Amino acid sequence: MRILQVGSGMAGWAGSERYLADLTRGLLRRGHDVTVACAPGTPFEQRCREYGFPCIHLKMRRFGDWPQTPRFVHAYVTGKYQVIHTHHGKDLLVPAFAARIARVPAVVTTKHLPNPFRTRWRAYVSSVLYDRIIAVSHFIASVLRDSGFPEDRIAVVYNGIDAPAQPAGAQALREELGIPAGAFLVAAAGRIETIKGFDVLANAIARLHREGLPLYAAIFGEGTEREHLAALIRQLGMSPFIRLPGFRADVERLWLAADVAVVPSSAPESFSYSVLEALAAGKPVVASRIGGMPEVLTDECGLLVAPGDPEDLAAALRAVLCSKDRAAMGRAALARGGEFTLDKTVAGVEEVYRSILETGRRARVSAAGR
Repeated sequence: MRILQVGSGMAGWAGSERYLADLTRGLLRRGHDVTVACAPGTPFEQRCREYGFPCIHLKMRRFGDWPQTPRFVHAYVTGKYQVIHTHHGKDLLVPAFAARIARVPAVVTTKHLPNPFRTRWRAYVSSVLYDRIIAVSHFIASVLRDSGFPEDRIAVVYNGIDAPAQPAGAQALREELGIPAGAFLVAAAGRIETIKGFDVLANAIARLHREGLPLYAAIFGEGTEREHLAALIRQLGMSPFIRLPGFRADVERLWLAADVAVVPSSAPESFSYSVLEALAAGKPVVASRIGGMPEVLTDECGLLVAPGDPEDLAAALRAVLCSKDRAAMGRAALARGGEFTLDKTVAGVEEVYRSILETGRRARVSAAGR
């Protein structure tokens, strides 16, 4: 198949961008002809170039950037693409509209965030523009359905990751972070924003210290709330115990170095990569009972807690810390992580493409036979 992955509205590097890159890599491995549309000069384009992806320049400055329509139509016609796949909010309207003008056989988008359609009219317009919306969890599918998108046009395909190469240096990372030998280490990673709930984690750690459980934590990431989080940690007297090393590219080492991973989001997560990475590293996960989290975690490999509740989070961490079955939880985590592979994700998306193209082929044959 000739496929164009549209990331023309993408600038930085977060979960949606990673999904597009992982999907592109997986489709190329399966022999498909895949190109990525990206805005010039962005970190996203730089990553795509580093990965060796074929790229073309298309840029969406905003949602409804209609003057870009002719450029998209020209690119689609010139590229003779069979599939157009969008991912970003800025790319939902104009690139899909251009695909209909160019008569692209299959037009697909992946819904990464739990944002409902604002009106039934918008849901209807999307049903005209898109043959299928891929939801990364059943939670996302329910958001789409409840806001008016036809259920039979939604396909649930879970995120997946490649089995990580086990990087060396987990012990060295603990030493670099100043974690004492044998200390219990809690790991978290992500954008440091209010919705990620890292303040809740800091309060939970402080609560456990007051109970006499001197555990440590490391939170990898940057964001607008980093200074506020650092101030809270100082206020709680937890600076000797909670590390904020900023953005790190070696997050896989963090999961391996940790005893437990935490995803304390206070707003719904569609399908967290942090959870998948921690499970793949064989670590039990404590996460907020929100969004798509309950679809990933089982009782054997993790615990779900009330979002925004440091007391509940502290209780779950205490349970893992004191558990005699922590090793069994790690084995269960590794097995559960093995169920969410990139190959499965790519195969699921590939099947979505094929079903649309086959339906179109049958329609053309039927029309020709009349």
